[in-house]
Amino acid sequence: DFVYGASAFQLGKIEEAEIELQGYLDNYPEGSRLEPATFYLGLTKVTQFKWQDAADVLNTFIERYPQSAMIPDVLFQCALSEFMLNQNAASLAKAERVISEFPESQNIARAWNLKGDILASEEREYGEVTSCYLTAKDLAKRLPGEEETAAYSLWQLLIHSGDAEDF
Repeated sequence: DFVYGASAFQLGKIEEAEIELQGYLDNYPEGSRLEPATFYLGLTKVTQFKWQDAADVLNTFIERYPQSAMIPDVLFQCALSEFMLNQNAASLAKAERVISEFPESQNIARAWNLKGDILASEEREYGEVTSCYLTAKDLAKRLPGEEETAAYSLWQLLIHSGDAEDF
């Protein structure tokens, strides 16, 4: 059932939520809550580090609900999943969509960090990589509840520069 599955997710009962949400999608293929059920199912996969399953569910969401208000979050979570699968081109495209199309998204700073991670993993130029982390750090400092995101940005900047005085 969708309500039980979504509630279980919010309560941190992720495996239970996954079962219930998958059951809802299987049992109600024309149900009125397919969009949020797919969203939460994708998040259960991400939370459990089931990267391929997460990417599959979230890409399905993107195809079926391109105008959804949840698209910025779905794009980010899908980009993260694809990055973990070493699907850098797909991941970068989605992170860049969040950055360009949804600059007011709660995930904007995280999307910049992810872009930096992707570029760093591809050994791109220092300036290109650090620019992503600097942007992420500055954005995260202005967003409520994004202290960890700002800290991650700073950590990556220190790793790539080796000099704390720079930041």
